[in-house]
Amino acid sequence: MDESIALPGPVSRRAGPSAPVRNGGWLALLVNLAVFALCAALAFSRNTLDLFGDFDGRFVLVELSNRLTFTLPGFTFYNDFLQSVGNIEFLTNPWAFFVYWPLHWFSDLDTSRVTVYLFIALFVFVSAYGLARLLSQGRNTALMAGWILGVVVTPFVPYPFICPILSIAPTSFLLVVSPVLGFWLVRQVGQSTLTRDALAALGLVVFLLYLLAINPPALPLLAAGTIPYAVIALLLIRRRSELVRMLAVLAAVAVIATCLRWPWYLLGLFNYSAPLVFPDDFTLPNLGPPYLSILFQGRMFGWAGPTLVVASAAGALLSLRHKARELRIAARVLMVFVISLLGARISYSLFGDWSRFSPFYLEIALWPLYGVFSAVLVQRTIGLIAAIAFGAARLVTGQDFATASARAGWLLPVGAAAVAAILATSQSPLPKEAFPPRVTAMVDILKSNIALGQDAAFKGRVATIIPVNAESPDDPWRQQLTVALKVWRTIGNDQQSIGLWYYNIPTLFVYNQFLSPVFHALVKRTLQRPVLPHSRNIEIFSHADARILRLLGVRYVIMLQTENPIGVLRATEEVAGQRWGLYELSAPNLASYSVTSVEVRRGLASTLDFVSDDLVDLTKAAVVPEEIDGPLTPVEASSVSMSGGNLHVAAKSAGRSLLIVPVEFSRCMELQDNRASSGSSEVRLVRADGVLTGIVFEREL
Repeated sequence: MDESIALPGPVSRRAGPSAPVRNGGWLALLVNLAVFALCAALAFSRNTLDLFGDFDGRFVLVELSNRLTFTLPGFTFYNDFLQSVGNIEFLTNPWAFFVYWPLHWFSDLDTSRVTVYLFIALFVFVSAYGLARLLSQGRNTALMAGWILGVVVTPFVPYPFICPILSIAPTSFLLVVSPVLGFWLVRQVGQSTLTRDALAALGLVVFLLYLLAINPPALPLLAAGTIPYAVIALLLIRRRSELVRMLAVLAAVAVIATCLRWPWYLLGLFNYSAPLVFPDDFTLPNLGPPYLSILFQGRMFGWAGPTLVVASAAGALLSLRHKARELRIAARVLMVFVISLLGARISYSLFGDWSRFSPFYLEIALWPLYGVFSAVLVQRTIGLIAAIAFGAARLVTGQDFATASARAGWLLPVGAAAVAAILATSQSPLPKEAFPPRVTAMVDILKSNIALGQDAAFKGRVATIIPVNAESPDDPWRQQLTVALKVWRTIGNDQQSIGLWYYNIPTLFVYNQFLSPVFHALVKRTLQRPVLPHSRNIEIFSHADARILRLLGVRYVIMLQTENPIGVLRATEEVAGQRWGLYELSAPNLASYSVTSVEVRRGLASTLDFVSDDLVDLTKAAVVPEEIDGPLTPVEASSVSMSGGNLHVAAKSAGRSLLIVPVEFSRCMELQDNRASSGSSEVRLVRADGVLTGIVFEREL
């Protein structure tokens, strides 16, 4: 036990029983949590620009806010109608993920952001505290671990301080807290009754199901992050019966997951993505030492990361002979990981750069261990200083002050809050791009004419075309992002992605790890000049092909002004000596393309040959993978509108028609026929022009 700071000899023995500290332990935890929450709220309020920071963080913020606007409550994912032609949405479900509920509670953006991050910081604090307790550490060490991890890894201190992963990707906090919760559940197995084992298994199943429902992409990373905790759990097994029961529980969880087809669901998500289907079209990041560990990120982000790792390694060394078996084993596992990081760093020095999975994501799961062993180091240091101070005080006064150390759980908030305040005010937040984005002249036109809303008709989307230089050493996306950020800093809106999505303006631009392979293939063939490999999760639009843009429902184009505009100029903006124009295209496809001739082609390359052929009139002809019987008649009227998370399509025709809707086709679509006389004819969906949704109907839709 280390409820009080360990002192040598008879002084420690005279400290008496530690029952009073244990009885007040939960109250001490609540007091520490309350003080920590107050410190966090003040620090985050001063540092709001680092909450959902940079491009990725603002993307997450806007996506989550739009999901609360456009989707219905429930454990469901929808098409994202604000990106591309309806790609699968950003897979974080804000209705089921309670951490993001404050985005719906408060109208003030800063208040909602601070509250979200307050939730995250409290979870991080509790994860470090809980792990310390699971490793047989007293409350003082556990509280210290919570303070250390909570202050260091959340945006307490303005950037740069430590790798801002929780700032730009707040959902990453799942990688911090989930392995600790899983470790706790696994540690319940074999300790008591079979009923307790069954409850632990049920807890694991429910927890995994919840993670699958709120953020499926996190599961593969969590699988890697739980490996060190699984090793610790296995090494802690004392009896063969405990091993058998643990393996039985894990096997039961695996069987349930298999029966529910969770592996197939995840494989389907990740396999049907452009980077996997067309790997040569995308570049992998060149991973240097900073992507190995926060240990090597000092020059990039600041001293906090290396200090945390070094402190935790020192604490682990001090714990290798600790009387608590749990702490000894965890210390060995952590030392093996740190030594592996050093080995990888040496490998990099010998063999140079490489492009592969970054161990950094596995390391995030180990942050609670970093917090625990850093707390062990701090506690040992304080104990040594206290032992010297108390010994000197006893020699001078003849009184024993050792029992004061037992009150550290109550005194800790004072010192910790002071340190947190010093860190939080040690530097000023760096200037950022304006957020919320400003309404420029172009954005005002787009808001008035094509912004989406509940039950709003689809009136077209906008495409932002930014040229790229094949001779530049920068990745095409880096080139385009640099331009977009320059536009954002100059006029207050990037007019490409986040600045438009914030106002519910649909764009052809897409930023998604589940990029559609078919959509990518069409864009590469028709809307990229030159065609260059580029970053994963991004589509590059560098060439304005008006014919294809109209097919995809693009009504407006933002691009540099040229002598040969592709539409009617509606507004201009000058940025750094370059003049940008907003052009309106004539007759875009607003579910208004009703073709009268079809050609059957089953291969993607052949299909795209047809679509990209300038001699083909895409308003009258389409390519489909299957025969459509009978002559086709043009529609007389048609419309498409939003309705919650669904699209409502209405049309009339004098006969049998094929309507091309500018939304990506998917076999996951469900068709609901709302016609009064729905039995008169069949309505069915077909893939049209490779990527879009065709609806075959007769007379009324």
